[in-house]
This record gives sequence, structure tokens and C-alpha cells, in this order.
Amino acid sequence: MMKFYSINIKGTNRSLSSLISQACIKKKIKYIELDPTTYDFSKKIYLSKNDFLYTINPKGKSKILERFLLNDKVITFYKSYNRALCSYPHSSFIHEKIGISIPKTIFGITKDRKLLKKYITELNGFPIILKSINGSHGIGVVKVDSFSSLVSIVDYLVSISVDKNFILREFISPSGNKCYSYRSVVLGGKVEISYINQSVEKDDFRSNINQKERKRKIINLPKSQENQIVKAVEVLGLDLGAVDYIIDKAQNIKIFEVNFPFDFSPIVQDLKYPICDKMIDFLIEKSLLR
Repeated sequence: MMKFYSINIKGTNRSLSSLISQACIKKKIKYIELDPTTYDFSKKIYLSKNDFLYTINPKGKSKILERFLLNDKVITFYKSYNRALCSYPHSSFIHEKIGISIPKTIFGITKDRKLLKKYITELNGFPIILKSINGSHGIGVVKVDSFSSLVSIVDYLVSISVDKNFILREFISPSGNKCYSYRSVVLGGKVEISYINQSVEKDDFRSNINQKERKRKIINLPKSQENQIVKAVEVLGLDLGAVDYIIDKAQNIKIFEVNFPFDFSPIVQDLKYPICDKMIDFLIEKSLLR
């Protein structure tokens, strides 16, 4: 019998764990949830090619448990065992190196005023985006409109020694007035679904800050744009990823980041698209190919 091992801290991400569990029941797969905060590390589970391993939120102890359980047989959304063991930097670092279209980015901040002014020029002037590479759901994304504001923020971030976790980016106006960003989910080398994230907040430029009330609408993309999105995931050694991006006024795609894992509950609940079922089907097929 196939088993799906899900790593998740008890009491968190209930919607995601419920959706995965339901998808497993449909396929007669046993769903097993492991809590990294209570797991007995003296007892290792030996996972086979008939077992699936997925970490709902791979940070801290969850990531440690994932690596503890990994082997070269268990089926995951990583393309290889070696990739599964690696900690990759923020996806933009890799995308920039291989020429994938991303917003102009400065990979670091500094208290040096002269250098900061040079960075602003490189980013086409204000406004700019100051972004935490560890944030999610819009937390840690700040729109800065003036040099005086930037200086005061940077001074604070450097003083508390978190400056290494921030990047600077050009601010890109969206192609329309009703939406700010887009998301596409890549699974097994193809775009499964693409949709608009439309902010409902009149006074907030971030489209993903209000998870419950923001509007979503499925869209179709040209093949050329889909190819860019697929490449953005595959170069990270992943079979699955949610790609956040914007389409500017010139209709050019600019990729913000690739999320893995990601919150797929809105896709199922709001857009009525069975992405979770498709994720399970992919893992089953991958297991059979082994």
C-alpha cells in the first residue's frame, strides 16, 4: 500500500493537510502526518519507492526531519536525491545567473549612502521595493518612495544584523489597474494553472497581503511565457513550484520568485481546480516509472 508522509507541525496548515489527506483517500493512499516537534529521531522510518514525502512548511525542524527521512528511493517533488538534500538560495539568485527575466535586483543592502544612491539609479529610481528573502504572503515587502525613508530603514536593518536577508528591486507597474501580480503552478514540466491575484486593499500595493479576501481569476498565457515559467521551476531542480510574477505594461513577464512548497488551498477552494489531486497523480506516476 502506498503511503504519503506529510511533515507538518500539529495544529498548523490545517487546510493544506486536509486537502492532501482527501486526495490520498481518493487514491487509496494512506496519509501519515509527522510532527517535527514531537518526532522520535531515534527511530528512523525507511521509506520506499511506494512512499511519498512532502513537507508542508519546510522551515526549522520541519526541514531537519525531511532530510532525516530522505533517501534515494522515496518519491518527492525534487528531481533528484542530491537536490533534495541541498538548501538553495532565494530563486532569484539562480534566475539572474542564467538569464531568466526578473525585475532589476540588487542582492544586498548597505549603509554606504553613496553606494545606495548608485543602487537607486540602477533600479530606475524611486519607488523601489525592499524585500525580505525569507518573507511570505507579502510580509517583508516594502515599497520605498524616497531616499530619506530608505536610509532610515536600512540603518535599522543593519543595526539588528538582518541586512543580509534583504534585497532591493525595481518597482514595476502592472499592465492593468485591477491586478498586481500573477501566479502559475508548474507540475511535471508544464503549467497546470495560471491566475491573477487581484488586491482588494485600496491602500496596499501588495496583492497577497489579504489571503482571504483577495480576488483570483484563471487566465491563459502565451506558450512563450509558459516556457519561461516552466524553466524558472526546473532550473531549481523541482517538479513542482508556484511562480509569482508580473506582466508589465510592455507585456513582458518578470518573475519575482518560485515558491516550494506553497499554499495550494486557494486554487482548490476558490478556483475549484483539483491541483492537489493532480499532485498525487504525478507522484504515483513517478513511483511507477521508478
